[in-house]
Amino acid sequence: MHRRLEAHLGRLSNYARCLTGNRDTARDLVQSCAVKALAAKNIPVDEPAYRVWLFKILRNIFLDTLRKKATDEKILRDLTNNSILEGNNEQELCVYSIERRNIDILSVREGLAKLKSSQREILVLIDMAGFSYREVAKLLHIPVGTVMSRLSRSRNALLREINGVNIGPAIVSDIRKSK
Repeated sequence: MHRRLEAHLGRLSNYARCLTGNRDTARDLVQSCAVKALAAKNIPVDEPAYRVWLFKILRNIFLDTLRKKATDEKILRDLTNNSILEGNNEQELCVYSIERRNIDILSVREGLAKLKSSQREILVLIDMAGFSYREVAKLLHIPVGTVMSRLSRSRNALLREINGVNIGPAIVSDIRKSK
């Protein structure tokens, strides 16, 4: 059980950082998720279902935390300091020079920060964490068609945010291709 959970800790950490915007808070969130998952009695056997189940636990803990805090507006302001475009995702975004890639990443990061949290979340789950539409639908308790339309609107919103920014064609074309 521990090894099975460990295989997903990297993606859970990235998702938690996206949700919280803070590495320490994200670590706490992942730890709470792990504790809850390890204590669970009914654990999905199927690996894709298990992965969705873990992300659902993490998201529910996060939402419970939001409900306990003062106001959603303050939390949304805190979320603008996210760092989801780190590590391997940077390498996947652009093959240009280091300087070009850094400009592109900063532009996308700033664009993501300006989006509504629901738009940012759907982009992260599908485009960065690699979930399928069906997995995201299960995770968010919405129909697959809703996932598709939200993703389309979120990608368009991100493109509007980064429109006119000095961003390289690789990122923009990658986002448009995946529509």
